[in-house]
Amino acid sequence: MAPLDIADCVFTTGWAVHLAQHLQTAAIVLSDQFIGQSTAVVSQPRCCEWQLPQQPVADGDYLRYQLTESGVSPLAAPGEAGHRFTADGLEHNEKGTPSARDSDHQQQLSKRQRKLTDFDFGADWARVSGSGPLALVSFGSSHAAVAEAAAVLAERGIDTRVISLRLLSPLPLDSLQSALEGASGLLVIEQNDSQQLYRYLRAQVDFNQAVHSYAVAGPVPLNPHNIADAALEVMAP
Repeated sequence: MAPLDIADCVFTTGWAVHLAQHLQTAAIVLSDQFIGQSTAVVSQPRCCEWQLPQQPVADGDYLRYQLTESGVSPLAAPGEAGHRFTADGLEHNEKGTPSARDSDHQQQLSKRQRKLTDFDFGADWARVSGSGPLALVSFGSSHAAVAEAAAVLAERGIDTRVISLRLLSPLPLDSLQSALEGASGLLVIEQNDSQQLYRYLRAQVDFNQAVHSYAVAGPVPLNPHNIADAALEVMAP
C-alpha cells in the first residue's frame, strides 16, 4: 500500500493493520521521501474504522491452515484453551505440521493466492475522481501534483480522470478496469527514472487504452504544469 499524502498515512497504516489481521498475511506500507520529509497542517485525518476479525475455531480437530473457500483459515488466539497458536515459516499441511509433500505445497500456495485475489478490498484501493477521456494514474505523493495538473487542465476546458493508487499489490484489476471504463488513454505519472509503476501496470493489465509514461527522477518535485503539458501532448491527434 502507498499513502497519498501526510494525512492519508493515518488511514493507510490502519487499513494495513486491518488487512494483515483479516487476511493473516504481511502488509507493507510504502511511504516516500517527500511525505517523510514534509510538514503540513491538516484537518483531522480519516481513520480506518475496523474491528479485529474473529476467526472461529470449530469444535473437534483444529486445522490452523485449513483449506477454506475464502482462503482464510481458523486462527486461535495465543493462550486459548484447547488449541495451539501456530505461526511457522515452513510449508505445512492443514494442521500446521511441516511438510515437503508436493500436494501440501501446492494446496497451501493456492489457498494463499485465493484469499488475496478473491478478497473485496472495497473502494479504498484508490482515490478516483473525474471522468474525462484521459486517465492520469499515479501512486504515493505524486497524487498532489497530479490532482493539481488535472485542475490546470480543467481551467483550459479539458476534462481528465485521476486514479491515485493506494493498493499496489494485489492490484484490484476489476476495480481498475471499471475506473478506466470509457477512457481512451492513460498517462502514468511517477517520480522515478525507471518507469516503475508504468512497467508494473503493463505487466499486470491487458489495457484496452493507449498507455503512456511520464516518469521524472528527483530531487525536484513533480511540476503540475509540466504534467498538464505532457497530458496535452498525449491527447494531441
